[in-house]
Amino acid sequence: MTVNVGTMTVDRAAELLEEHGDPALSDNPGLQLVALDVVTGLAGVFEGNDEGGPPFAVLQGYEPMTEPGRLFEEDFALGVPWTWSCVHTGPIGQRESGGEPIALIPSTGVELVMEGVTLLRRSGDTIELRRYIDWNLILASLGVTNAIRPGEPPARSSSTTS
Repeated sequence: MTVNVGTMTVDRAAELLEEHGDPALSDNPGLQLVALDVVTGLAGVFEGNDEGGPPFAVLQGYEPMTEPGRLFEEDFALGVPWTWSCVHTGPIGQRESGGEPIALIPSTGVELVMEGVTLLRRSGDTIELRRYIDWNLILASLGVTNAIRPGEPPARSSSTTS
């Protein structure tokens, strides 16, 4: 499980929602902001796949414990479980080799459903988004295996002094 953290001002959040918000997703601006964070934060590596419906969805049956509009009124925290239907379109992990970037996992074109949880917190004029994704599941969906085992503890040296 990894976490990506992003912060923005409340004014910037309002601008983003004005420009890119999706009222069809929800009338709750917090949920819309989470959707924008997922889609834009993973752009270039994953792109939404809208075959069969909207790519981003809040888990069925989830009801946020905050009223729509509260994001712009007071401090609060909101946890949002979500799924995103997407396609792996770009490289994951890059390193330099002779000045050229090399993708550790090149684009595969694999369609998958990503699951995650985003914690959204407003404190004062700052909004923080923490996006949690289990990348081991994503890598397995792409056909990447991770076979590791724990290392052995270092041997203890014993010394005798006389």
